[in-house]
Amino acid sequence: MRFATGYQIAFSALAHLEEKDVRVSIRPEEFIRSETGDIVATIKDSTYLGLNTEYIMETPFAARVQVTEESTLDEDLGAGDQVRLAINTQKINVFTADGMVNLLEVE
Repeated sequence: MRFATGYQIAFSALAHLEEKDVRVSIRPEEFIRSETGDIVATIKDSTYLGLNTEYIMETPFAARVQVTEESTLDEDLGAGDQVRLAINTQKINVFTADGMVNLLEVE
Protein backbone atom coordinates (compact mmCIF):
# COMPACT_ATOMS: atom_id res chain seq x y z
CA MET A 1 0.00 0.00 0.00
CA ARG A 2 1.23 3.46 -0.84
CA PHE A 3 -0.02 6.52 1.02
CA ALA A 4 -0.50 9.89 -0.69
CA THR A 5 2.73 11.14 0.91
CA GLY A 6 4.71 8.30 -0.66
CA TYR A 7 5.00 6.19 2.51
CA GLN A 8 4.58 2.50 1.66
CA ILE A 9 3.68 -0.65 3.59
CA ALA A 10 4.21 -4.14 2.24
CA PHE A 11 0.78 -5.74 2.48
CA SER A 12 0.59 -9.07 0.66
CA ALA A 13 -3.04 -9.75 1.65
CA LEU A 14 -4.17 -7.35 -1.09
CA ALA A 15 -1.47 -8.08 -3.68
CA HIS A 16 -4.06 -9.78 -5.92
CA LEU A 17 -6.13 -6.58 -6.31
CA GLU A 18 -5.57 -3.90 -8.91
CA GLU A 19 -4.28 -0.56 -7.68
CA LYS A 20 -7.07 1.64 -6.29
CA ASP A 21 -7.72 4.29 -3.68
CA VAL A 22 -8.55 2.83 -0.28
CA ARG A 23 -9.28 3.89 3.28
CA VAL A 24 -7.01 2.33 5.92
CA SER A 25 -8.05 1.81 9.54
CA ILE A 26 -5.36 1.18 12.15
CA ARG A 27 -6.28 0.89 15.81
CA PRO A 28 -4.15 3.00 18.21
CA GLU A 29 -2.60 -0.07 19.86
CA GLU A 30 -1.43 -1.42 16.49
CA PHE A 31 1.18 1.32 16.14
CA ILE A 32 4.27 -0.18 17.78
CA ARG A 33 7.15 1.93 19.02
CA SER A 34 10.31 0.33 17.65
CA GLU A 35 13.88 1.55 17.11
CA THR A 36 13.73 -0.12 13.68
CA GLY A 37 10.31 1.28 12.75
CA ASP A 38 10.28 3.18 9.49
CA ILE A 39 7.74 5.83 10.54
CA VAL A 40 9.23 8.86 12.26
CA ALA A 41 6.64 10.42 14.58
CA THR A 42 6.68 13.50 16.79
CA ILE A 43 4.75 13.39 20.06
CA LYS A 44 2.31 16.29 20.27
CA ASP A 45 0.56 15.32 23.51
CA SER A 46 0.36 12.42 25.94
CA THR A 47 -2.08 11.28 28.61
CA TYR A 48 -1.20 8.80 31.32
CA LEU A 49 -4.20 6.50 31.86
CA GLY A 50 -2.74 4.13 34.45
CA LEU A 51 -2.26 0.84 32.63
CA ASN A 52 -1.85 2.62 29.28
CA THR A 53 -0.49 5.90 27.98
CA GLU A 54 -2.18 7.55 25.02
CA TYR A 55 -0.06 9.63 22.66
CA ILE A 56 -1.12 12.01 19.93
CA MET A 57 1.61 12.02 17.29
CA GLU A 58 2.33 13.67 13.98
CA THR A 59 3.70 11.52 11.16
CA PRO A 60 4.69 12.22 7.56
CA PHE A 61 1.29 10.90 6.41
CA ALA A 62 -1.03 12.24 9.12
CA ALA A 63 -1.13 15.36 11.28
CA ARG A 64 -2.82 13.46 14.10
CA VAL A 65 -2.30 9.79 14.92
CA GLN A 66 -3.45 8.26 18.19
CA VAL A 67 -1.04 5.69 19.63
CA THR A 68 -1.80 3.66 22.76
CA GLU A 69 0.80 1.61 24.58
CA GLU A 70 1.29 0.00 27.95
CA SER A 71 2.60 2.48 30.51
CA THR A 72 6.07 2.07 31.99
CA LEU A 73 7.93 3.86 34.73
CA ASP A 74 11.19 3.72 32.77
CA GLU A 75 10.36 6.39 30.19
CA ASP A 76 9.39 10.00 30.29
CA LEU A 77 8.32 10.86 26.76
CA GLY A 78 6.63 14.16 26.14
CA ALA A 79 5.64 16.76 23.58
CA GLY A 80 8.32 17.34 20.96
CA ASP A 81 10.05 13.98 21.41
CA GLN A 82 10.57 11.95 18.25
CA VAL A 83 10.03 8.20 18.16
CA ARG A 84 9.99 5.53 15.48
CA LEU A 85 6.87 3.48 14.83
CA ALA A 86 6.02 0.29 13.02
CA ILE A 87 2.53 -0.98 12.22
CA ASN A 88 1.19 -4.40 13.13
CA THR A 89 0.00 -5.20 9.61
CA GLN A 90 -1.86 -8.30 10.84
CA LYS A 91 -4.46 -5.96 12.36
CA ILE A 92 -4.94 -3.38 9.59
CA ASN A 93 -8.38 -3.02 8.01
CA VAL A 94 -8.52 -1.80 4.42
CA PHE A 95 -11.76 -0.49 2.95
CA THR A 96 -12.85 0.80 -0.42
CA ALA A 97 -12.38 4.57 -0.74
CA ASP A 98 -16.04 5.13 0.23
CA GLY A 99 -15.59 2.97 3.36
CA MET A 100 -18.41 0.61 2.41
CA VAL A 101 -16.51 -2.66 1.78
CA ASN A 102 -13.70 -4.21 3.83
CA LEU A 103 -11.37 -5.48 1.11
CA LEU A 104 -9.91 -8.10 3.45
CA GLU A 105 -13.30 -9.82 3.69
CA VAL A 106 -13.86 -10.05 -0.08
CA GLU A 107 -12.92 -13.32 -1.82
